[in-house]
Amino acid sequence: MTRRKCILLFKFIEKRCIINSIGERLKKQIFKAAEMTDKRDKKIIEWNDEEPYREPVDETKPFDVRYPWELRYNKYIENTQLSIYESGWQYCSPGYKYGPARWGYFLLHFIENGRGTLTVNNTSYKLSRNQVFLTLPDTDTTYTADKELPWHYYWVGFNGLNAKEFLIKSGFIENGIYTKSFSCPEKIFSIFKQINDYNSRDETASLGMLGGLYTLFAEMFKENKNIDLPVTEKESYIDRAVRYINENYGRPITVKNIAEYVGFDRSYFFKMFKEQIGVSPKEYLINQRMSKARSLMKDAEYSCYEICKMVGYEDYSNFSKTFKKRYGKTPKEYMAQPFEADAQTE
Repeated sequence: MTRRKCILLFKFIEKRCIINSIGERLKKQIFKAAEMTDKRDKKIIEWNDEEPYREPVDETKPFDVRYPWELRYNKYIENTQLSIYESGWQYCSPGYKYGPARWGYFLLHFIENGRGTLTVNNTSYKLSRNQVFLTLPDTDTTYTADKELPWHYYWVGFNGLNAKEFLIKSGFIENGIYTKSFSCPEKIFSIFKQINDYNSRDETASLGMLGGLYTLFAEMFKENKNIDLPVTEKESYIDRAVRYINENYGRPITVKNIAEYVGFDRSYFFKMFKEQIGVSPKEYLINQRMSKARSLMKDAEYSCYEICKMVGYEDYSNFSKTFKKRYGKTPKEYMAQPFEADAQTE
Protein backbone atom coordinates (compact mmCIF):
# COMPACT_ATOMS: atom_id res chain seq x y z
CA MET A 1 0.00 0.00 0.00
CA THR A 2 1.45 3.36 -1.03
CA ARG A 3 1.32 6.54 1.06
CA ARG A 4 -1.17 8.07 -1.41
CA LYS A 5 -3.58 5.17 -0.93
CA CYS A 6 -3.21 5.48 2.83
CA ILE A 7 -4.18 9.15 2.74
CA LEU A 8 -7.26 8.40 0.63
CA LEU A 9 -8.25 5.63 3.03
CA PHE A 10 -7.76 7.93 6.00
CA LYS A 11 -10.03 10.59 4.43
CA PHE A 12 -12.67 7.93 3.90
CA ILE A 13 -12.46 7.01 7.59
CA GLU A 14 -12.83 10.69 8.55
CA LYS A 15 -15.99 11.01 6.45
CA ARG A 16 -17.46 8.01 8.23
CA CYS A 17 -16.80 9.81 11.53
CA ILE A 18 -15.01 6.92 13.14
CA ILE A 19 -11.96 8.88 14.32
CA ASN A 20 -11.94 7.59 17.84
CA SER A 21 -9.36 5.61 19.77
CA ILE A 22 -9.80 2.72 17.37
CA GLY A 23 -9.53 5.08 14.41
CA GLU A 24 -6.33 6.61 15.79
CA ARG A 25 -4.74 3.19 16.16
CA LEU A 26 -5.85 2.31 12.65
CA LYS A 27 -4.37 5.55 11.37
CA LYS A 28 -0.96 4.76 12.92
CA GLN A 29 -0.98 1.23 11.50
CA ILE A 30 -1.85 2.51 8.02
CA PHE A 31 0.99 5.06 7.95
CA LYS A 32 3.44 2.54 9.43
CA ALA A 33 2.57 0.13 6.62
CA ALA A 34 3.05 2.92 4.08
CA GLU A 35 6.44 3.81 5.54
CA MET A 36 7.61 0.18 5.39
CA THR A 37 6.41 -0.06 1.79
CA ASP A 38 8.34 3.09 0.84
CA LYS A 39 11.53 1.73 2.39
CA ARG A 40 11.15 -1.63 0.65
CA ASP A 41 10.48 0.01 -2.73
CA LYS A 42 13.48 2.28 -2.25
CA LYS A 43 15.73 -0.68 -1.43
CA ILE A 44 14.62 -2.55 -4.54
CA ILE A 45 15.33 0.52 -6.68
CA GLU A 46 18.81 0.82 -5.17
CA TRP A 47 19.58 -2.82 -5.89
CA ASN A 48 18.39 -2.58 -9.49
CA ASP A 49 20.08 0.72 -10.36
CA GLU A 50 23.09 1.09 -8.10
CA GLU A 51 23.78 -1.85 -5.83
CA PRO A 52 24.75 -5.39 -6.83
CA TYR A 53 21.82 -7.76 -6.80
CA ARG A 54 21.46 -11.51 -7.17
CA GLU A 55 18.38 -13.67 -7.45
CA PRO A 56 17.41 -15.40 -4.18
CA VAL A 57 19.26 -18.66 -3.57
CA ASP A 58 17.24 -21.86 -3.19
CA GLU A 59 18.33 -23.01 0.27
CA THR A 60 16.88 -26.49 -0.31
CA LYS A 61 19.61 -27.31 -2.84
CA PRO A 62 23.02 -28.73 -1.81
CA PHE A 63 25.67 -26.19 -0.79
CA ASP A 64 27.88 -26.83 -3.85
CA VAL A 65 24.90 -26.22 -6.13
CA ARG A 66 23.90 -23.01 -4.37
CA TYR A 67 27.44 -21.62 -4.31
CA PRO A 68 29.37 -23.18 -7.21
CA TRP A 69 33.01 -22.53 -8.04
CA GLU A 70 35.62 -23.70 -10.51
CA LEU A 71 39.42 -23.67 -10.53
CA ARG A 72 41.70 -24.67 -13.41
CA TYR A 73 45.47 -25.06 -13.18
CA ASN A 74 47.58 -24.57 -16.29
CA LYS A 75 50.30 -27.21 -16.71
CA TYR A 76 51.72 -25.66 -19.90
CA ILE A 77 53.89 -22.93 -18.35
CA GLU A 78 56.58 -22.35 -20.96
CA ASN A 79 56.45 -18.61 -21.69
CA THR A 80 58.94 -16.90 -19.36
CA GLN A 81 57.67 -13.42 -20.30
CA LEU A 82 54.09 -14.02 -19.13
CA SER A 83 52.47 -17.28 -18.02
CA ILE A 84 49.06 -18.17 -16.62
CA TYR A 85 49.16 -20.44 -13.58
CA GLU A 86 45.45 -20.75 -12.88
CA SER A 87 42.02 -19.29 -13.57
CA GLY A 88 38.59 -19.71 -12.01
CA TRP A 89 35.36 -18.24 -10.69
CA GLN A 90 33.27 -18.52 -7.53
CA TYR A 91 29.81 -17.70 -6.20
CA CYS A 92 30.57 -17.09 -2.52
CA SER A 93 28.18 -17.93 0.30
CA PRO A 94 27.15 -15.12 2.72
CA GLY A 95 30.08 -14.19 4.95
CA TYR A 96 32.41 -16.66 3.20
CA LYS A 97 36.04 -16.05 4.24
CA TYR A 98 39.22 -17.32 2.62
CA GLY A 99 42.63 -16.65 4.13
CA PRO A 100 44.97 -15.35 5.28
CA ALA A 101 46.63 -17.04 2.31
CA ARG A 102 49.67 -16.55 0.08
CA TRP A 103 50.38 -17.40 -3.55
CA GLY A 104 53.62 -17.50 -5.48
CA TYR A 105 52.19 -15.43 -8.33
CA PHE A 106 49.93 -12.44 -9.09
CA LEU A 107 46.14 -12.79 -9.03
CA LEU A 108 43.75 -10.39 -10.77
CA HIS A 109 40.03 -10.60 -9.92
CA PHE A 110 36.92 -9.08 -11.49
CA ILE A 111 33.81 -8.74 -9.31
CA GLU A 112 30.83 -9.58 -11.49
CA ASN A 113 28.30 -9.04 -8.72
CA GLY A 114 27.89 -8.61 -4.99
CA ARG A 115 30.15 -7.07 -2.37
CA GLY A 116 33.08 -8.10 -0.22
CA THR A 117 36.24 -7.07 1.60
CA LEU A 118 39.84 -7.54 0.52
CA THR A 119 42.38 -7.46 3.36
CA VAL A 120 46.06 -7.06 2.47
CA ASN A 121 48.63 -6.90 5.27
CA ASN A 122 45.98 -5.80 7.80
CA THR A 123 44.58 -3.08 5.48
CA SER A 124 40.98 -3.64 4.32
CA TYR A 125 39.30 -2.51 1.09
CA LYS A 126 35.51 -2.52 0.65
CA LEU A 127 34.76 -3.66 -2.90
CA SER A 128 31.69 -4.19 -5.06
CA ARG A 129 30.47 -4.97 -8.56
CA ASN A 130 32.62 -4.13 -11.63
CA GLN A 131 35.82 -3.53 -9.65
CA VAL A 132 39.14 -5.26 -10.33
CA PHE A 133 41.51 -6.13 -7.49
CA LEU A 134 45.03 -7.51 -7.31
CA THR A 135 46.88 -9.75 -4.88
CA LEU A 136 50.68 -9.78 -4.89
CA PRO A 137 52.95 -12.82 -4.60
CA ASP A 138 53.97 -13.86 -1.09
CA THR A 139 51.59 -11.37 0.55
CA ASP A 140 49.09 -12.20 3.31
CA THR A 141 45.65 -11.79 1.76
CA THR A 142 42.11 -12.47 2.99
CA TYR A 143 38.81 -12.43 1.06
CA THR A 144 35.53 -11.94 2.95
CA ALA A 145 32.15 -12.00 1.20
CA ASP A 146 29.38 -9.64 2.30
CA LYS A 147 26.74 -11.28 4.51
CA GLU A 148 23.81 -9.78 2.60
CA LEU A 149 25.13 -9.63 -0.97
CA PRO A 150 28.09 -12.05 -1.22
CA TRP A 151 30.27 -11.43 -4.21
CA HIS A 152 30.77 -13.48 -7.35
CA TYR A 153 34.15 -13.00 -9.00
CA TYR A 154 36.40 -14.33 -11.74
CA TRP A 155 40.18 -14.51 -11.41
CA VAL A 156 43.37 -15.29 -13.29
CA GLY A 157 46.74 -16.10 -11.70
CA PHE A 158 49.93 -15.33 -13.62
CA ASN A 159 53.61 -14.44 -13.40
CA GLY A 160 56.62 -13.86 -15.65
CA LEU A 161 59.35 -11.37 -16.48
CA ASN A 162 56.83 -8.84 -17.82
CA ALA A 163 54.13 -9.37 -15.18
CA LYS A 164 55.17 -6.60 -12.78
CA GLU A 165 55.82 -4.11 -15.58
CA PHE A 166 52.42 -4.80 -17.16
CA LEU A 167 50.68 -4.32 -13.81
CA ILE A 168 52.44 -0.99 -13.27
CA LYS A 169 51.31 0.18 -16.70
CA SER A 170 47.78 -0.92 -15.79
CA GLY A 171 47.75 1.25 -12.67
CA PHE A 172 48.45 -1.37 -10.02
CA ILE A 173 51.54 0.00 -8.30
CA GLU A 174 53.43 -1.24 -5.28
CA ASN A 175 52.68 1.91 -3.28
CA GLY A 176 49.33 0.58 -2.09
CA ILE A 177 47.06 0.45 -5.16
CA TYR A 178 45.39 -2.95 -5.14
CA THR A 179 41.99 -2.04 -6.61
CA LYS A 180 40.78 -0.20 -9.72
CA SER A 181 37.59 0.67 -11.57
CA PHE A 182 37.45 1.00 -15.35
CA SER A 183 35.17 3.01 -17.63
CA CYS A 184 34.22 -0.09 -19.67
CA PRO A 185 33.75 -2.83 -17.05
CA GLU A 186 31.68 -4.95 -19.43
CA LYS A 187 34.67 -5.23 -21.78
CA ILE A 188 37.03 -6.13 -18.92
CA PHE A 189 34.56 -8.73 -17.66
CA SER A 190 34.15 -10.30 -21.11
CA ILE A 191 37.92 -10.89 -21.25
CA PHE A 192 37.99 -12.47 -17.79
CA LYS A 193 35.13 -14.72 -18.86
CA GLN A 194 36.87 -15.56 -22.13
CA ILE A 195 39.98 -16.70 -20.24
CA ASN A 196 37.82 -18.94 -18.04
CA ASP A 197 35.72 -20.30 -20.91
CA TYR A 198 38.50 -22.51 -22.24
CA ASN A 199 37.16 -25.89 -21.15
CA SER A 200 39.98 -28.11 -22.35
CA ARG A 201 43.27 -28.23 -20.50
CA ASP A 202 45.57 -28.88 -23.43
CA GLU A 203 48.26 -26.65 -24.91
CA THR A 204 45.80 -25.02 -27.32
CA ALA A 205 43.64 -23.82 -24.44
CA SER A 206 46.75 -22.56 -22.66
CA LEU A 207 47.64 -20.38 -25.65
CA GLY A 208 44.08 -19.08 -25.84
CA MET A 209 44.12 -18.14 -22.17
CA LEU A 210 47.46 -16.38 -22.57
CA GLY A 211 46.11 -14.44 -25.54
CA GLY A 212 43.19 -13.37 -23.39
CA LEU A 213 45.55 -12.15 -20.67
CA TYR A 214 47.49 -10.01 -23.17
CA THR A 215 44.16 -8.59 -24.40
CA LEU A 216 43.20 -7.80 -20.81
CA PHE A 217 46.41 -5.85 -20.24
CA ALA A 218 45.95 -4.01 -23.55
CA GLU A 219 42.52 -2.79 -22.42
CA MET A 220 43.82 -1.73 -19.01
CA PHE A 221 46.78 0.09 -20.61
CA LYS A 222 44.37 2.27 -22.61
CA GLU A 223 42.86 3.78 -19.48
CA ASN A 224 46.11 4.23 -17.63
CA LYS A 225 48.55 5.93 -19.99
CA ASN A 226 48.93 9.07 -17.87
CA ILE A 227 49.54 7.40 -14.54
CA ASP A 228 51.68 9.44 -12.15
CA LEU A 229 54.63 7.13 -11.50
CA PRO A 230 57.05 7.34 -8.57
CA VAL A 231 60.46 8.84 -9.42
CA THR A 232 62.22 5.46 -9.36
CA GLU A 233 59.70 4.02 -11.83
CA LYS A 234 60.05 7.07 -14.10
CA GLU A 235 63.80 6.63 -14.17
CA SER A 236 63.50 2.98 -15.19
CA TYR A 237 61.20 3.89 -18.08
CA ILE A 238 63.49 6.70 -19.22
CA ASP A 239 66.45 4.32 -19.11
CA ARG A 240 64.55 2.04 -21.46
CA ALA A 241 63.72 4.95 -23.76
CA VAL A 242 67.35 6.12 -23.89
CA ARG A 243 68.56 2.60 -24.64
CA TYR A 244 65.93 2.27 -27.37
CA ILE A 245 67.09 5.52 -29.00
CA ASN A 246 70.78 4.58 -28.79
CA GLU A 247 70.10 1.21 -30.42
CA ASN A 248 67.64 2.40 -33.08
CA TYR A 249 68.66 5.93 -34.13
CA GLY A 250 69.69 4.44 -37.50
CA ARG A 251 66.06 3.58 -38.23
CA PRO A 252 63.40 6.18 -39.13
CA ILE A 253 61.92 6.14 -35.61
CA THR A 254 59.85 9.00 -34.18
CA VAL A 255 59.06 10.24 -30.68
CA LYS A 256 55.70 8.50 -30.99
CA ASN A 257 57.47 5.19 -31.65
CA ILE A 258 59.63 5.66 -28.55
CA ALA A 259 56.64 6.57 -26.38
CA GLU A 260 54.75 3.49 -27.57
CA TYR A 261 57.77 1.32 -26.84
CA VAL A 262 57.78 2.32 -23.16
CA GLY A 263 53.97 2.30 -22.98
CA PHE A 264 52.93 5.96 -22.59
CA ASP A 265 51.18 8.51 -24.74
CA ARG A 266 53.34 11.08 -26.50
CA SER A 267 52.54 14.14 -24.39
CA TYR A 268 53.12 12.44 -21.04
CA PHE A 269 56.29 10.74 -22.29
CA PHE A 270 57.62 14.12 -23.52
CA LYS A 271 57.09 15.68 -20.09
CA MET A 272 58.60 12.73 -18.22
CA PHE A 273 61.65 12.47 -20.53
CA LYS A 274 62.50 16.18 -20.36
CA GLU A 275 62.09 16.15 -16.59
CA GLN A 276 64.67 13.37 -16.24
CA ILE A 277 67.13 14.06 -19.10
CA GLY A 278 66.92 17.84 -19.44
CA VAL A 279 66.12 17.87 -23.17
CA SER A 280 63.10 16.71 -25.15
CA PRO A 281 63.03 13.20 -26.70
CA LYS A 282 63.27 14.76 -30.17
CA GLU A 283 66.34 16.80 -29.22
CA TYR A 284 68.01 13.75 -27.71
CA LEU A 285 67.30 11.70 -30.84
CA ILE A 286 68.69 14.46 -33.09
CA ASN A 287 71.79 14.76 -30.89
CA GLN A 288 72.49 11.05 -31.25
CA ARG A 289 71.98 11.12 -35.01
CA MET A 290 74.12 14.21 -35.58
CA SER A 291 76.92 12.94 -33.35
CA LYS A 292 77.01 9.62 -35.20
CA ALA A 293 76.82 11.35 -38.60
CA ARG A 294 79.78 13.59 -37.79
CA SER A 295 81.77 10.58 -36.59
CA LEU A 296 81.07 8.73 -39.86
CA MET A 297 82.06 11.78 -41.91
CA LYS A 298 85.47 11.87 -40.25
CA ASP A 299 86.09 8.28 -41.34
CA ALA A 300 85.48 9.33 -44.96
CA GLU A 301 84.31 5.84 -45.90
CA TYR A 302 80.76 6.79 -46.86
CA SER A 303 79.09 9.47 -48.94
CA CYS A 304 76.82 12.09 -47.43
CA TYR A 305 73.78 10.31 -48.84
CA GLU A 306 74.83 6.98 -47.34
CA ILE A 307 75.43 8.58 -43.95
CA CYS A 308 72.01 10.24 -44.17
CA LYS A 309 70.38 6.80 -44.41
CA MET A 310 72.66 5.29 -41.76
CA VAL A 311 71.51 7.75 -39.10
CA GLY A 312 67.79 7.32 -39.75
CA TYR A 313 66.93 10.12 -42.19
CA GLU A 314 64.90 9.31 -45.28
CA ASP A 315 65.01 12.83 -46.71
CA TYR A 316 68.50 14.18 -47.47
CA SER A 317 67.42 17.83 -47.54
CA ASN A 318 66.04 17.51 -44.00
CA PHE A 319 69.26 15.82 -42.88
CA SER A 320 71.43 18.52 -44.49
CA LYS A 321 69.34 21.34 -42.99
CA THR A 322 69.49 19.82 -39.49
CA PHE A 323 73.24 19.21 -39.74
CA LYS A 324 73.96 22.77 -40.87
CA LYS A 325 71.84 24.20 -38.07
CA ARG A 326 73.85 22.16 -35.58
CA TYR A 327 77.40 22.61 -36.92
CA GLY A 328 77.22 25.68 -39.18
CA LYS A 329 78.15 23.72 -42.32
CA THR A 330 76.36 21.41 -44.72
CA PRO A 331 77.44 17.74 -44.67
CA LYS A 332 79.41 18.20 -47.91
CA GLU A 333 81.19 21.30 -46.57
CA TYR A 334 81.97 19.51 -43.35
CA MET A 335 83.48 16.50 -45.13
CA ALA A 336 85.54 18.74 -47.45
CA GLN A 337 87.44 20.43 -44.64
CA PRO A 338 90.58 18.94 -43.01
CA PHE A 339 90.16 17.35 -39.60
CA GLU A 340 92.64 19.85 -38.12
CA ALA A 341 90.44 22.73 -39.25
CA ASP A 342 87.47 20.91 -37.85
CA ALA A 343 89.13 20.77 -34.44
CA GLN A 344 89.58 24.57 -34.49
CA THR A 345 85.95 25.23 -35.35
CA GLU A 346 84.47 23.02 -32.62
